Amino acid sequence: MLRKKEKIKVNINMEIQAVIFKNKYYSTAEARKWLKDNNHKPIKRVHKTTNYLRYRLTEPTYKYYITKSAGKKIKLVMGTNKKPNQNKQ
Repeated sequence: MLRKKEKIKVNINMEIQAVIFKNKYYSTAEARKWLKDNNHKPIKRVHKTTNYLRYRLTEPTYKYYITKSAGKKIKLVMGTNKKPNQNKQ
């Protein structure tokens, strides 16, 4: 079930590069609705794998990446050009 405008804690020095949905829980239509409801605009069409739907929000041009879980069904790929502090999350 989709929750409207889920709040996700993000490090201010990082940007969301991609959003990954487990396709067991989200259809492409539901994933696009979640992106729209949370003010994210993909730059490319969905990339489908066996288990996931991936939507790129920016090109992968960062030096460092981390993946944060936004619940059990969504992952955020975060990028930055500064080395992230691993102690703060």
